[in-house]
Amino acid sequence: MKGSKLLKITGILMIIGGIIGLIVGIVGILGAGALSLMGAHIGMLYVGGILAIISGIIELMAGLRGNKYCKDPVMGAKCLPWGVLVAVLSIISQIISCAGGSKFSVVGLIVGLIIPILYIAGAVMIKKEAPSA
Repeated sequence: MKGSKLLKITGILMIIGGIIGLIVGIVGILGAGALSLMGAHIGMLYVGGILAIISGIIELMAGLRGNKYCKDPVMGAKCLPWGVLVAVLSIISQIISCAGGSKFSVVGLIVGLIIPILYIAGAVMIKKEAPSA
């Protein structure tokens, strides 16, 4: 049941990360709106804020699914695509950050991928426990 525990723990961390992502996205969009009133060019801030909200929602959904299905090998295996989606969004976030003028951060990318990779590993372990069809 190692996969079950791994999926549950990473699911909880994804729920927390998803909530933080939603808050950051909302604050980012509100901040971009305030900056636009002062005449600043804020296109990438809006893109980043929207991506943070979308990523937060998807990460929250993945975390909730991981927690709900961590005991069920058949349903737990269906968490795999959610983990991949969160990992892809982490990479896209890093690309948009670079496009907005930030330097590429290998450490930031690795840190952003740790939890989704562990979530995927938990889903794969659970998938191996599922009965064959």
